[in-house]
Amino acid sequence: MPIKAAEALKAEGAEIVRVVTVLDRQEGAEEAFAAAGLPFAAILKREDFRSEG
Repeated sequence: MPIKAAEALKAEGAEIVRVVTVLDRQEGAEEAFAAAGLPFAAILKREDFRSEG
């Protein structure tokens, strides 16, 4: 769904310089955005919440 939103914005003339998310659940979003040619950045990743030990 977010890729469709970015595509809709592009269709209206917007320049997408980066897609930012608060939490990357690490379920393929980074790869999907890369395949669509959209830079992707996450503030936090799911691994940040996993306990060590």
